[in-house]
Amino acid sequence: MAAKTALIIHDAWKLLSRKGRNFFFVANIVKFYSKKTGHKGWQGSFYCQLLCSLYDIVSIVITIKLDAMRTNPPMPLPVQRALAKLGDDIRTARLRHRIPTALMAARMMVTRTTLRKVEKGDAGVSMGIYATALFIVGMTSRLADLADIKNDHVGLQLDEERLPKRIRRSSNKK
Repeated sequence: MAAKTALIIHDAWKLLSRKGRNFFFVANIVKFYSKKTGHKGWQGSFYCQLLCSLYDIVSIVITIKLDAMRTNPPMPLPVQRALAKLGDDIRTARLRHRIPTALMAARMMVTRTTLRKVEKGDAGVSMGIYATALFIVGMTSRLADLADIKNDHVGLQLDEERLPKRIRRSSNKK
């Protein structure tokens, strides 16, 4: 009995995980197992109760995983401010060029909702979409200089510190 129950739980887990977020198939799974086990009435049976409790566990686990995947990791406050400024600059440039949101979104090949996220500085939007927005408003030069080595003052100072104090001539032994 225990081995049969474990087999049924394993098969039900595989079926539920294959369905992803479509949990309304649980009734069909229960019917499937009632046919497989030869159970006539599937309501109130042991297997129905077992599968329903398994359904509850799977739905809770997947809900927790989906919630964890949806949230963005916490970002430092200066990064949030920089993204908000970038989004505001894109919005200001769009308004200066008198480009409506529908046309801008069409040129970027995104929805207006995504354009709204770009203009708010949302971190969940890909960098490629930000780059496309900058291209449309004619600010790609800012993107090219984003991580330029001449703007890395700390890195340049560290490189200067690593320079040798003096250079010795190599000795040529013959």
